[in-house]
Amino acid sequence: MSKFPKDPIVRGSFFKLNKQFAKLRRKKKREFRENILDRLSNLESENPKDYWNLVNQLRLENNSETKNNIDGDIWYKYFSDLSSIPENEHIKSKIKEIKSKLELLEKKNFGFSEIDFKITPGELQKALRQLKSGKSPGLDTITNEMLKVSQSYMQDCLLKLFNAILLSGIYPTPDYLSIKFTACADLYNYCLRSTTSGLLHVPRPNSDFLKRTFKYSGLITWNNLPNNIKEIDNLDTFKTNCSNYFLTEQNKDARN
Repeated sequence: MSKFPKDPIVRGSFFKLNKQFAKLRRKKKREFRENILDRLSNLESENPKDYWNLVNQLRLENNSETKNNIDGDIWYKYFSDLSSIPENEHIKSKIKEIKSKLELLEKKNFGFSEIDFKITPGELQKALRQLKSGKSPGLDTITNEMLKVSQSYMQDCLLKLFNAILLSGIYPTPDYLSIKFTACADLYNYCLRSTTSGLLHVPRPNSDFLKRTFKYSGLITWNNLPNNIKEIDNLDTFKTNCSNYFLTEQNKDARN
């Protein structure tokens, strides 16, 4: 295979022989097991001494196969190093700088709203554990693997950052969100109800897949809001009114 990896005859012969070898190996293993069981059943009544000698021999062979040759101190040092902060002055200075900035944010008097609660360390750890590996990063180029590996020494920073964002109401607004949503007033020059009521343009869905996306559901949710809620400038007031509106609509649906 190493000399002729693309030769169909060689590949066919290799896979055929490999299949025959695996089949023969399973057969020999099954015959060996049956032979041992037959010997044990016969020796137990005929010759107890040989029976126990065979049992002890099999027990020693089993223990020798599973013996761990790695010292416990090596295991402890290895896993301790995984959770420790790297010995890098640049990384330590960056972490210290981030912590100082977050402490300044914490000193600001941000009040909790009635629908916001402080994020706990347990919630953060659960969210980090549920992150899937192998996913492409966003515009910040931070992958899920980076967050998982760094949670041991960046957990406090992440927790302070997320709570500061939640309490201050200053959320990151990536450029791709403005690309996804387009106001009807930007598309049409003439006066329509959609252009004067602050509606967003909803693309026509050609499949059910588009209806399940954030782009489509977000547009529908915004357009269904009453105008008095869409015109609110204060973030906390907007969230409170949205919460009351959705709860009222949910109660109406439950009654119907």
